[in-house]
Amino acid sequence: MNLLYWLVGGLACCLVVGWLLLRHAQHTQAALLKERAQREFERAEDERRAAREAAVREASRQRIAEQQAARADARRRVEPPAEAEKPRAPVELAPIVVARTPASREPASQPLVAPPAIPRQAAPVVVPPPAPAPAPVVIPPPTPAPVIAQRPAAPAIVVPPPSAKPPVPADDPAAHPVVMVADDSKVVRVKTGRILAQHPYRVCFAADGLEALQMIQASPPSLLITDVDMPGLDGFELTRRLRAEPATAGLPVIMITAADATHRAAAQQAGVDVVLGKPFSEEDLIGHVQAAVRRHMPDGKPWGAVETLPKQACET
Repeated sequence: MNLLYWLVGGLACCLVVGWLLLRHAQHTQAALLKERAQREFERAEDERRAAREAAVREASRQRIAEQQAARADARRRVEPPAEAEKPRAPVELAPIVVARTPASREPASQPLVAPPAIPRQAAPVVVPPPAPAPAPVVIPPPTPAPVIAQRPAAPAIVVPPPSAKPPVPADDPAAHPVVMVADDSKVVRVKTGRILAQHPYRVCFAADGLEALQMIQASPPSLLITDVDMPGLDGFELTRRLRAEPATAGLPVIMITAADATHRAAAQQAGVDVVLGKPFSEEDLIGHVQAAVRRHMPDGKPWGAVETLPKQACET
């Protein structure tokens, strides 16, 4: 009998251990699937951002090239063709004139003329006069080159830059609604915040559901984007508490989850407006955010007390 009890107890222990191992394997597989989906979402976001930046750089390069071509064309139309520079007349040197006297044309020396012989007297030696010095060489000064008057350069044409649109005031709540992102993953918060910051939204962050509830009670935003699984207070309980309070019952809530089909019924019961499955595109997120903000703007202003939000919790 004791052996039977030992066998039943051992079998029960084996079943409990097997069940615990199965639950651990299921949790591990779910975590791996969630991490893989997150990596795929981040890679897709990086590729879209790189393509968008390349398109912006190409458009800017084309615009600059078109402006330079337009300026060059306008400058060619306004400025007349430059006059060809007249060639300078070569300076002709006057020939060297050497003035000589008629005497210089004769031979420089003459033969000695001896008088007829006189008996017993020596004939005098006749020395010819020295030849006159040659006249100095006269070199005329060079003729100065003619001065060509240059026309003044035409004034440069300044093309005014295109008129920029007047900036929207940063304190305008209708132009800058506040969106709160509640997620325990810092990567998801940063990615979602960058997407929203590229559009006219101010972004607030909460690391869990309890922190998001405290921030919303202190100053309600215009929209809440929350995750499902968060420590302390999950997305369902956070939404139910917001709907239970009259001050936050009308706050738009968008829930992001990897298992949208499984959580859709629970999200509707909790009062979630939109359930967005992972991975999602930037266009889908911005489209749902804009639609939710417009639905809750009957008087032209977004829902919530935007003016009282703390500046250190938000970024534009």
